Amino acid sequence: MEQQIESVLAQEDVNVKLFVRDDGSTDGTVDILKKYEQQGKLQLTVGENVGFKKSFSWLIKNAPESEYYACCDQDDFWLPKKLIKGVTMMEADDFSLPKLYFSTVIVSDKNLKEITRDSHKHYAKIAKNRFAENLLFNMVYGCSTIFNNALKLEYAKINVDNILSHDYTLSTLACGLGKVYFDDENPQTLYRQHGHNTIGYYSGNLKNFIKSMGSFFTRETKSVRYKEALNFKSLCYSRLSEENQKFIDLMVSYKSDKKSKKELKKYIKNNISSKFVRNYTLNLLRLNRL
Repeated sequence: MEQQIESVLAQEDVNVKLFVRDDGSTDGTVDILKKYEQQGKLQLTVGENVGFKKSFSWLIKNAPESEYYACCDQDDFWLPKKLIKGVTMMEADDFSLPKLYFSTVIVSDKNLKEITRDSHKHYAKIAKNRFAENLLFNMVYGCSTIFNNALKLEYAKINVDNILSHDYTLSTLACGLGKVYFDDENPQTLYRQHGHNTIGYYSGNLKNFIKSMGSFFTRETKSVRYKEALNFKSLCYSRLSEENQKFIDLMVSYKSDKKSKKELKKYIKNNISSKFVRNYTLNLLRLNRL
């Protein structure tokens, strides 16, 4: 915990304000956090255990106003230039709508020894429809994201009960309403794996595949993409491009309209660049779990 906090406070060339929510821990974490709070290094809220989705969402919605935000949980360690790398990339243009930066990550063991580097191999550099691809499959690690205040304000309107995770919704909002910046050259986050991660890194081996599938069927994943589409339909449909409005219409109506389901299947086949995402979502559609 202290190692993690120090890595955030050690960020170079930016002013950092730490806003922390303890999610009902019982292991002495609160005592450590209160020590830092007494030193004026963070603002602490202690709450009950509501799960990572609602905990992160509460933090995002209630965080003091800032130009940029980044999420960090108990597994992460930041290299000193993590924040400035992302901010510099986003500020390279004068785009003022919702922005989100994310990068590859360094997957490490509990002692911060590098295991591998996640290359985001399913993230198509050139996508036919980035918004549709992102709504169908989350390829963004929340621990690597940085986003601006415009995106935070959009997220604050979202019904958290209808989402799978904060990073999934943040990246989809940025794709639909603003701009996403992907950095595959400067991993600045050590994504620590210790066997107790709420959502861990999937390396592709059998053990992790079984863990991933178990997580899929026990968590509230059924129809989550449909629920995300309903969010967009009700909150920001008029601000989407005509192409993305078409996609949202197909997503919202496929459950009750066989013709729309066929059209959605056709759309996925023709407009999703990643073969993995294409096959994955077609299988979900066949099982009525999309």
